[in-house]
Amino acid sequence: IEKLIFSGALHREIEDAAAQGGTVLMFKQALKKVARHLTSMEEVLRLADTLVLVDAGRLAAIGPVEEVLSSPVHAGLTGHGEAGAVIAATLVGEEARFGISHLAFPGGLLKVAHLDFPLGTRVRVRIHSQDVAIALSPPVGLSIRNLVPAVVRTVTPFDTFQTDVMLECGGCPL
Repeated sequence: IEKLIFSGALHREIEDAAAQGGTVLMFKQALKKVARHLTSMEEVLRLADTLVLVDAGRLAAIGPVEEVLSSPVHAGLTGHGEAGAVIAATLVGEEARFGISHLAFPGGLLKVAHLDFPLGTRVRVRIHSQDVAIALSPPVGLSIRNLVPAVVRTVTPFDTFQTDVMLECGGCPL
């Protein structure tokens, strides 16, 4: 299957080879579960390590989930409305009385809704671009839960009204 993928085989050829080998296509099962509201993108992110994007039957991208979903190059396939980043983090603490968990990642600390996992658990966090605010100085008087320093790496016009801004936060794309 790997040879077929890297040789540029059509999606159908790869699927057929997998089925002949007895492989159950997790992607198809996951999509069915999502459509029936039995799972979520968060669950898929939690379970998958590698993401394969197929465009018109051809392999468009393959790589770690964090890299593929964080790249604006693939926004046309993942949905520009889904633009954002996926960050690997570790559960390091919680504020039980407020229902908040603390996640450490190379760029700092994130506060998220309570996660029912033991401390030390590795998780992935999906940060949608629409949930990110960029400021030149620390914001005052706003209800922003997470403040992390970042560096602007690229600014690319998307269309007449939108621009993709790639940030780097502790070596992580954001």
